Amino acid sequence: MTHPASRLLPFALFLIAACSISTWAAAGNLSVQVLDKEGRPAPDAVVVVVPAAKTGTPRNPLPAQVTIYQEKMRFVPAVSVVAVGAKAQFVNNDPWEHHVRGSAAGAAQFNAGAGEGFELRLDGKPEGKPAKTADATFTKPGAVLLGCHIHGSMRGHVYVSESPWAVLTNAD
Repeated sequence: MTHPASRLLPFALFLIAACSISTWAAAGNLSVQVLDKEGRPAPDAVVVVVPAAKTGTPRNPLPAQVTIYQEKMRFVPAVSVVAVGAKAQFVNNDPWEHHVRGSAAGAAQFNAGAGEGFELRLDGKPEGKPAKTADATFTKPGAVLLGCHIHGSMRGHVYVSESPWAVLTNAD
């Protein structure tokens, strides 16, 4: 007959190992690869890690400010990742006007009149003069869809993260 405590030994060893691994993992590096349905790397995917404990700081903190250009009828970069409270400066390098709109992705799109999202009117850049700029601050976490009221084909995204461990994938 075995002693009842001997049945607890494997469980106790498992707990010790699990605690060691979780402590080790908190201090380690994480590598993530996002693939499309053909198995190729998917650029511009947002990866967010939500730690179990709110300890530590990331090696590369999220920016408090980003610059998003309007160039050749596109948002550049097409996707940005920022922290809650971050500011984006929109710069119109095109010679024509853009009417930048931003709203929570998946919501009633571009409903700035209801207090959701924002609208920024940016005149075109005159030749030989500085580009027109406007700012928006991101106060709510989640995905924000960017568009241009005048040019319907223009689309971009800003992901506003509560977690400091958020990154954008590249083409590799």
